[in-house]
Amino acid sequence: MASRDIAPLIVRTADRLADWQERQAGRQYLMGLDDRQLGDMGVTRCDAEKEYSKPFWRT
Repeated sequence: MASRDIAPLIVRTADRLADWQERQAGRQYLMGLDDRQLGDMGVTRCDAEKEYSKPFWRT
């Protein structure tokens, strides 16, 4: 495999890792909110916990 063939793979992999990291950070942030803040967004504590429990690769 030529280096020019592997470069797009490296970029896609880095993008995917960044997406996963951002998703996990968002879930952690959500869990840090209190019930009133969650309610302001139309989210229940149960919804937040369900989202947080997902594996990092799941949307």
